[in-house]
Amino acid sequence: MALPDDLLLQAFARLSFLDIFRLPAVCRLFQNVLRAEQSRTVLQASAHLQPAHSSLMFFWDKGGLEWMGYDSNNQRWNRLPSLRLLLPPRTQVQTTLKKDYLVASTGGLLCVDVSEFRTAERIFVLNPITQTSTELPPLNYRRGPVLLQVIVDAETRSYQVIVAGSASANDDLSRKTEVYSSQTGEWTVTGDVPGPAHSLNLFQSGVLLHGTQFCIVIHDILTVIAYNVRRGEWFSSWRCPFPEAYYEDGTTSTNPQLVRCGDCVVLFWERERASGRRTSFCFATLEFDRHGDEIEHPRWSKVTEHSRTGSRGLDSYPEFVCSPCPADPATECKVNVMNTIDFRKETYSVEYSSEHPTQHLDKAILKEDQEILYTLNPATFCFEPNYLLLVSND
Repeated sequence: MALPDDLLLQAFARLSFLDIFRLPAVCRLFQNVLRAEQSRTVLQASAHLQPAHSSLMFFWDKGGLEWMGYDSNNQRWNRLPSLRLLLPPRTQVQTTLKKDYLVASTGGLLCVDVSEFRTAERIFVLNPITQTSTELPPLNYRRGPVLLQVIVDAETRSYQVIVAGSASANDDLSRKTEVYSSQTGEWTVTGDVPGPAHSLNLFQSGVLLHGTQFCIVIHDILTVIAYNVRRGEWFSSWRCPFPEAYYEDGTTSTNPQLVRCGDCVVLFWERERASGRRTSFCFATLEFDRHGDEIEHPRWSKVTEHSRTGSRGLDSYPEFVCSPCPADPATECKVNVMNTIDFRKETYSVEYSSEHPTQHLDKAILKEDQEILYTLNPATFCFEPNYLLLVSND
């Protein structure tokens, strides 16, 4: 005698989202229960109890795109729901450290630009949990953007995609910003990126915090600027140059990345000291005053530094990628730093300097026939499940 659907659903809600994802393959009953709107609502209500995965790593397996992430709660690597049916099949043979795809993730959605470097974009939005995806229409200004961000509105079950900048040599295109709305199905051209042409030349997803998109630009020196999502415009006079510690005499600083850590925006970079060739990871927290939609008086908190062994990472590619450590409480901000060459991860405190990482994480293992995909931008975000948002395949 089968259990009532509501009891089955209560049992399912106690499972990890990876186990829930596999349940429809068990039997038709499980498949029908999980497809119901009420079931997806119940599962979403308990989604916050599910571990978010960080240190995301994408790889090719038999021509299809797969990915894995680190579960900090249970301290293990997990292979995440397949992407192979949600994106076009692989068309080129990857060479060592060849970079492809601009990737962003928020609220359970992935947004991926699968176009080749300096070619017109092909942007897909996908939900790996519901196994739905859609290709967005062409931009008003066709180009290869260098900033990509996806924003999810849980209340309306809608999303937006922000793109800005361009990898092309065209000065005007390098300033363009466009926003896609799933509610209208159209791209809207918004305010241009402030500052000189090609200032937004670092491939990135930036950081989205409380309706503001933060990203790194070059205005003579490296600077953080901000975009108001609701108003669809860049803050014209808001600038926060990198902290002086980034340019400290006798050091070389590289590979800057912005990471969201709880309700904070954190700047990560690598540092090498000329004396003794010592290397370290550095962190600084961006602080500012918020009044409604306005943000004012940007400044950096104290810089923390963590000594490490080994040489500085590659300049041609961000060998080290920083992402949030979801398992830590909000009172202690920690991040995971992953080496994308040997797949080792370590955990560091943003608040306190140290001579060693607080934890050495397990090394991710790929099979011989699996090949790493080095994304154009560092994957500085986490992934958490979304059972409600069905991205149209039409």
